[in-house]
Amino acid sequence: MGWAEFYRRRDVLFSALAQVARDGTLVFDRVSGAREVFAGVDDLVLALHHRWSLLLQARIDLALSEPGDPADAVTRAWLALAADEPVLRAVLDAHEHDPVLADAIARENRVLALDAGLTHPNQHVQVITEIGHALRASLRPSAAAPLRPGAAEALRSRGA
Repeated sequence: MGWAEFYRRRDVLFSALAQVARDGTLVFDRVSGAREVFAGVDDLVLALHHRWSLLLQARIDLALSEPGDPADAVTRAWLALAADEPVLRAVLDAHEHDPVLADAIARENRVLALDAGLTHPNQHVQVITEIGHALRASLRPSAAAPLRPGAAEALRSRGA
């Protein structure tokens, strides 16, 4: 992907988030330029999760650069990002159980567990994933509320 495509995809992601902020739900066909740069709803949601992951890792790295408990640092980083990006978090929460996000969420769980110092890289990958899942689940009540019920299904039926 060249820079022109990168910026075009980024602009469509911003348009998608603006549409959700305005309408309360993500409708793929209403996102300007979405069909031109994304294969469908799943591709768009995966790109939004990738954006979350990049922002989260930067926050975690910064938090871990300061003295203190790594689990507290990771927790603060996740909660701060969720507070700063409530629309992005709401879209991801609405799609939490979509199969397209399963691998991405499992990777996020492993990052959380390892960066928080709750496990070691030599642990079995499933154990690391489960520990990260438990940490992420403990953060969710403080995170942004998910989109209204049925939003993910409505998006899938309109844009897939």
